[in-house]
Amino acid sequence: MEKTKTQIVFPDHLLKRLDQVVKRRQRSDFVAEAVEEKLKRLGAHQALKQVAGIWRDRDDLKTDADVTRYVKRLRATGAARAQRLKKARRGG
Repeated sequence: MEKTKTQIVFPDHLLKRLDQVVKRRQRSDFVAEAVEEKLKRLGAHQALKQVAGIWRDRDDLKTDADVTRYVKRLRATGAARAQRLKKARRGG
């Protein structure tokens, strides 16, 4: 993986905490990993915001139990379809 050198300014207290946990030569990797995790969480959060309320108009999905049953049905249907496709590929 290609790397680019940059300069980041940290508050003193945060840098002190970082130095207590991570060796100086491992700072960059630690910070890069932390940024990667944060970006993934932000991406997931944005995706959730985009689909929030998507089932609001469904009368059959009003409770957590309704949604659980629906998801289980979808998974079962998907698994059954996967088995049929697998069987078809084998020529059976």
